[in-house]
Amino acid sequence: MLFLLHGADELAMRRRLRVLRDEADGGTGMLDTNMSLFDARDARPGEVANAVISPPFLAPRRLVVVERLLDRFAARGVRGAREQPSSSAPPNLEDTGADERAAAADGDEAAAPDRASVAAAGAWEPLFAAVESGLPETTTLVLTGATIRGRNPLVDRLKRAGAVEEPYPELKPQELARYIRDEGAVRGMIFRDTSGGRRSNRDEMMKDPAGLLATLTEGNTLAIANELDKLALYTGGGEVRLADVAAVCSGDAPVAAWDLSDAIFDGRLEPALRYLATLLNRAGESTQGLLALLAGDYRRAATVLDLLEQGAGKEELAKAIRGGQFDFLREAAVARARRLGEAGVREAFRAIVETDRAIKSGEMPDDVAVEVLVARLCAIAASAGRR
Repeated sequence: MLFLLHGADELAMRRRLRVLRDEADGGTGMLDTNMSLFDARDARPGEVANAVISPPFLAPRRLVVVERLLDRFAARGVRGAREQPSSSAPPNLEDTGADERAAAADGDEAAAPDRASVAAAGAWEPLFAAVESGLPETTTLVLTGATIRGRNPLVDRLKRAGAVEEPYPELKPQELARYIRDEGAVRGMIFRDTSGGRRSNRDEMMKDPAGLLATLTEGNTLAIANELDKLALYTGGGEVRLADVAAVCSGDAPVAAWDLSDAIFDGRLEPALRYLATLLNRAGESTQGLLALLAGDYRRAATVLDLLEQGAGKEELAKAIRGGQFDFLREAAVARARRLGEAGVREAFRAIVETDRAIKSGEMPDDVAVEVLVARLCAIAASAGRR
């Protein structure tokens, strides 16, 4: 059997994998010797193909999982392709949206596979051949990936060979609070919303502990599950208050991170340096973590600019913006992205990459390099505002 699991709901995919693991084990307790886990970024296709055709040992099935393989054959030019960065390193300066706006050779942007993806297909031919010749009855092969948009040549080919595709889409912003309440209820917790359903400003948002947790985790279902587990231990079950979420899930770090990003995008140097000190000293954030945080903020700004150019509506913008389900946060993010502009985003990426290089080469101490970066980013935002 062959399963294709893809999407942004990683928790749902992990639960599905757990079911497949149990089925492969069959209660024998021998899964460790009958499961092969590969990461497509460094796996050798021949080794994967050999694992697929190997018989199980003292268990009903052999389980072979290849993570991120579907991502290697994603279509080019599809909106949202940058939503799942594969590492915390600052992005390439050119990866700010121009590639996604490039027209495909056949004129159908959403259907055109990336040239590198087509070239990579040859390396994985041993696996494709094993699948198309017929998987052994005792083998379960699972290929995973992020959300698929447009055509994916690998998915098309494997579905013709009998693969079962199972998408696990990202939760919509308006679904997150209910999802958190339902997951909390499984753990014996109750989240009460005292905002009356209003989300027009920060004060109203802060009346709903589930809404606050949704914003802190940015809709990441794995992060949600982790924070709910911590809350269950902290509260012992029962009602969850805002103070509980703030104490267990946020502390000082996320709030300071929000404030740091807002201050930088608004060009306010003095508060930005103060929030930076909080992150580095009291919250214990690493300099590389901060670079990844800032790179993610500017990546989202680039995505917002792309969506605005394409005439996207509120729902699409909400998905691309942290806390976008709240009107005031979405409107503020859109205003900041517009003010910064594509030129400002590119300049900011350049500053982040140069800082990363200066730190790794030892040209500047980590803390000094990040302080200089914050000053540069504030200057870029202030200059963009004047323009």
